Amino acid sequence: MANKRSERTARWNSTSRSQISRYTRWELRFYRRKGCVAVTMTREDIQLLYEYDRWANNRVLQAASALSAEAFTRDLGGSFRSVRDTLVHIIGGEWIWLAYWRTPPHNPTELTNLRMRRDALFNPHAFPNIGAVRLKWSEIEKEQTEFVDQVTNELLERMLPSESRITAECCPA
Repeated sequence: MANKRSERTARWNSTSRSQISRYTRWELRFYRRKGCVAVTMTREDIQLLYEYDRWANNRVLQAASALSAEAFTRDLGGSFRSVRDTLVHIIGGEWIWLAYWRTPPHNPTELTNLRMRRDALFNPHAFPNIGAVRLKWSEIEKEQTEFVDQVTNELLERMLPSESRITAECCPA
């Protein structure tokens, strides 16, 4: 297990930032300011991103597992009061993005309904301990894996902005 973890850690450490997150909104805005860029995202890119996401999330969950029940739910005065609330917020984010990828909302009302559903499903008080958080997290990861395994390059072309649209936005004729 430790050897497998070391290999994975070495893989992430040797992967450049641009390989891992080259398509964030910030970077697209940055590149637009710098000039033209042709952006494509492949099935392999998505798989790598989700693999990294699972690896990083598991590290966070391992660290949270070391906390006492009191420390896990203690109000720390942040945006998401406790470690538990922060983790539930992250799971809710994972869930809503998956829902969005599966069936993108077509209007603001659908998006609002999706957010309300997320808020109802991911109320921190429904997760009294790290075990409950881990259980929900594993359910979401299983659904993500099933989704990512079905993604094709053709599907990504329909779901993501195309090179020609981004190029047109970046470099109008």
